[in-house]
Amino acid sequence: EPELSAEHIMAHVLNEKSLHRVRHQPTAFLTEQQLHRYTKLMKLRCQRLPVQYVIGEWDFRYLTLDLKPPVLIPRPETEELVDHVLKEIESRSPNSTDGGHDTDFAMQCLDIGCGSGAISLSLLSESRKVCMTAV
Repeated sequence: EPELSAEHIMAHVLNEKSLHRVRHQPTAFLTEQQLHRYTKLMKLRCQRLPVQYVIGEWDFRYLTLDLKPPVLIPRPETEELVDHVLKEIESRSPNSTDGGHDTDFAMQCLDIGCGSGAISLSLLSESRKVCMTAV
């Protein structure tokens, strides 16, 4: 995990989502500013601050969420929950007369203790058949 954390932090410093693209480029050097930023962020990580808080963001499904303590970091299982909810919304959506789905249908959902908003934001961005209230 230390290597993975270092990669996430380096990608963040380089304004990349991952190091995949960077690995296949000719050798490049960090600017002094990038090196300073990387060192500062790595010191935070060495203090056992989660990498998501160190870089201040994390990808969740198709979104990049801002994350800062004390907001909880969304877990991979939460992405599975969103999958299940999307399937449930689709299964409850009434069919229209032309065989498609009713475009006026919107399931009302309540997200209590929304934290980062990962669940609500994902549902809203991935389905037009949901109306969210997040508290």
